[in-house]
Amino acid sequence: MIQKIILTGGAGVGKTTIISLLESKSHKTISESGREVYISEQNKAKEDKSYNPKLPQADYVSFEEKVIQRQLEKEGKLTEGIYFLDRSLVDCLGMSFYQRKTLKSNLSELIRQANYFHKVFMLSPLENYENDKQRKETKEEMIKMHKELQKAYIGKGFNVIEVPIMSPEERVEFILKRLNQKSS
Repeated sequence: MIQKIILTGGAGVGKTTIISLLESKSHKTISESGREVYISEQNKAKEDKSYNPKLPQADYVSFEEKVIQRQLEKEGKLTEGIYFLDRSLVDCLGMSFYQRKTLKSNLSELIRQANYFHKVFMLSPLENYENDKQRKETKEEMIKMHKELQKAYIGKGFNVIEVPIMSPEERVEFILKRLNQKSS
């Protein structure tokens, strides 16, 4: 059996840090597809000046479709076990709400087929939000994104568990403890 447990939240809330800590504790993890696609597109544009990168700022729909394909590829390779995911296909839906764009993929059907674990861990926004080479949103935009992601997960019937601001180690313990509680 494959069990896919999702960590989500707006940009810069600490998902990748938590995924790294879980991996260091021998848990199976899946990295964020959106960041991978973004970096890949940036690198292609550097290598080939004539290449028109599919980045969310210029072509959101094409970018997100690439993210969906990358996520499907990664999830399709999973074998037996419990996996912690840094975002999921539901995040693509939430991001389309945030961007006010319609995607070509039939996300509702893809999400249903993905058979994600019903508990989703949404990391609360951190006070010290910072941009980087891929993360361009302001703190206000990140908060709006966070709310749209939450709306997408709730709309798809997931039990969203808010992970409060605390040290990364405490967040990992919070998540693991709630996984061991009886399902509601």
